[in-house]
Amino acid sequence: MDAVRLFLAIDIPPRAREIITALQNRFKPLGFNASWVAPENVHLTLQFLGDTPPEQIPDIHQGVSAAVTPVPQFMVTLKEIGVFPKLKKPPRTLWVGMEDPQNRLTALQKNIAKQMGEIGFPKEKRKFTPHLTLARIKQERGGKRAKLERLKREIESSPEIEMEPFRIDAVRLIESQLTPMGSIYTVLKEFPLGG
Repeated sequence: MDAVRLFLAIDIPPRAREIITALQNRFKPLGFNASWVAPENVHLTLQFLGDTPPEQIPDIHQGVSAAVTPVPQFMVTLKEIGVFPKLKKPPRTLWVGMEDPQNRLTALQKNIAKQMGEIGFPKEKRKFTPHLTLARIKQERGGKRAKLERLKREIESSPEIEMEPFRIDAVRLIESQLTPMGSIYTVLKEFPLGG
């Protein structure tokens, strides 16, 4: 059987998707050459596993179960808007951050990275920054500086995101199929926090 493209992620509630749609609609008129993430596909990625042989899936199930069991359910909220790498460099990703006062997201992500490392998945080199991707920005020639300045001004003038905290209660194993129309996500299994 062919390898399947997998990642581990946390889902977000409908209200968060409404806010993401409104944010995207605010940034789209800036005219960036960007690929905008469909609001229904927005999620918080904990670890990208990539092309995975199907026979490895039972080990992933076991590892994720072990990673989520010690972490109780917790509350997070949407926070500021930002870009990767930084506004001083040409930005590649526009995102909205997540605030987690108890640092449970980081603990959960570390548990998952440790368990996945034990079954052969490489650790992400970059520091984990809990975020939801709004758009992937494509590099452009000419007129870039003006657009970058507009993006910077828009981010700096962004009002606080008004949203009630929401509960994180599970991690999902998701298959991603790449198509010309964009990615299609299928949830293969859900792992409740706290066992």
